[in-house]
Amino acid sequence: MPRRQHKKLRTLWTEYPDYTPIHNLDTRPLFDEVLVKDEHSVLGQIIRENWDLIHPLARDYMLSSAFEWRAILNELNKVKSNLDLKQENLDSHQDVFDQKAQRLLLEKEAEKEHIKEEIEEKYKNLLEQKDQEIAQYKLLADSVKTGFDDSTTSTQDTIGTDMSDKDQRITDLELLVQELKDQVKSQELESMNIQTGISKNFQQQINGITSELYEKQEQVDKLRDVLRKAKEQLVSLKEKTGELTERNVNLEDMVKDRDDKLRKVIRTIESLD
Repeated sequence: MPRRQHKKLRTLWTEYPDYTPIHNLDTRPLFDEVLVKDEHSVLGQIIRENWDLIHPLARDYMLSSAFEWRAILNELNKVKSNLDLKQENLDSHQDVFDQKAQRLLLEKEAEKEHIKEEIEEKYKNLLEQKDQEIAQYKLLADSVKTGFDDSTTSTQDTIGTDMSDKDQRITDLELLVQELKDQVKSQELESMNIQTGISKNFQQQINGITSELYEKQEQVDKLRDVLRKAKEQLVSLKEKTGELTERNVNLEDMVKDRDDKLRKVIRTIESLD
């Protein structure tokens, strides 16, 4: 029986026996072991331990891949660093904004509190003034009841007169206050009426001006229409004038031609004589 011929196996060693590497094959690929899985770390360790047994093309490719991944990782780290920096700047701006907002809020609250205190102080003074007036009137009334004897009629009459004068003064003041309030209200109503009257007058003026503008516009439109018709008539007259001029020229030519013929006839007759 003939011996079976074995087919030669194709490998990188048989296909590229004299491969010239691009990279320095003495350098073994080194990966960041903390960034890869345990299985990949084991494979990397096996590759490095058997580095010289691997075909130069495969080693060249693995080195190139390692360099490319290193460049990608560096670029990724740069992007991450830039993002972190931008986030820090954003956080810083946010802190500044929050501080400004907080300061404005505190200033607003302080201003509100200040206004509140001013109002409270104002009304407190008014209340104290009224309390003092009431206390004075009560003291005067008590003195009338307890400080004098019922038999001192003249004194009581004097005090009664004084009290009556005080009461009358209070009544007059109340009437004056009410009168002032009525005047203020009347002035407010008058002011509102004046404003309303001004608004109505202004609106009437606007309406009058608008109506006048409409009338003027109608007059302008009518004049434009008359002008348009006049232009059309002028164009028509020009056309007719041109036609008449042409007819006149034709007539003059005919007359001239007739005169020429008559002269020829006359010359012919004269020559016969």
